[in-house]
Amino acid sequence: MIITYHKRALVKVSFGDTTLAFNPLSKDGSEKPVKFGADLVFVAINHTDYNGVDSATYGERAPFVVDGPGEYEVNDVFVRGIGTLIQLGKKSYINSIYTVRLEDITLCHLGALNDKEAINNEVREKIGEVDVVFAPISGEGALSPAAAHKIATELAPSFIVPLYDGDSVALETFLKEEGKSAEKIERQEKLVLKKKDIGGDTQIVVLSS
Repeated sequence: MIITYHKRALVKVSFGDTTLAFNPLSKDGSEKPVKFGADLVFVAINHTDYNGVDSATYGERAPFVVDGPGEYEVNDVFVRGIGTLIQLGKKSYINSIYTVRLEDITLCHLGALNDKEAINNEVREKIGEVDVVFAPISGEGALSPAAAHKIATELAPSFIVPLYDGDSVALETFLKEEGKSAEKIERQEKLVLKKKDIGGDTQIVVLSS
């Protein structure tokens, strides 16, 4: 499994011949989208910074789109979407937190989560045990780095990937919660994972965006 990070909350996951895209940017969004073909696309909220299915469609490769709460199984990928209510600007949205199990590894993307109170006991129970957490820490209405760190670490994954969207201040604050410095953490172009890598103490992985 190969994981890369591209702007905002966009995470790309590749395994074998299959590609997943979490929250691709739309061509109508605030930033230029990153274009690549995906087999499955996960949309946290119906907002142009998250719902760019068009930018994850390449040639004749049309993705299966998951855009809300529920349970799905697509090509041996098992998905659960968990709905949480958030405010973005002056609008209310249903934000979907996704847990995705593939290759015996469970990923959790918090989507556009910006309310630490949204992760109540019921939501936490639905999330269950996870191995990798993608945590937004920057952007419009995002969780504070401290709140994002608290939520992500309480889920007790093997790896946490902060989604910082180029915000070095937010990243530094997030890492301070871990007792680390951004200057001493090497940013990786990609995270390559196998089942044998799962377990042990939680590691923070900073991916280049």
